[in-house]
Amino acid sequence: MPAAQAGHALALMLIVFGIFAALMLAASFRTCVATVVGVTVLTATLLELAAANYTGSASLTRAGGWMGIVLAGIAFYLCLATVYQASYGRTVVPIGPLAGK
Repeated sequence: MPAAQAGHALALMLIVFGIFAALMLAASFRTCVATVVGVTVLTATLLELAAANYTGSASLTRAGGWMGIVLAGIAFYLCLATVYQASYGRTVVPIGPLAGK
């Protein structure tokens, strides 16, 4: 592949993963608020980075990086909540359940 096309190829891959993340977002609406927010930020991050790689924009890449850091914080919070809930048998860190009982 020509070096000039590497950004476009990476953008195409990120778009495909963004579409998959959007499909998973539709499936996440019966889990909890934290998961929905996390998958929403994941989808936005993937599409932002796809746009950044397609255009070669450094500012879009920087924005996508910050979105990735926010995503990591949400994932850390969700993991922490899950471990606490498994350890204590009750909700210690709120995640906002959406599914009806």
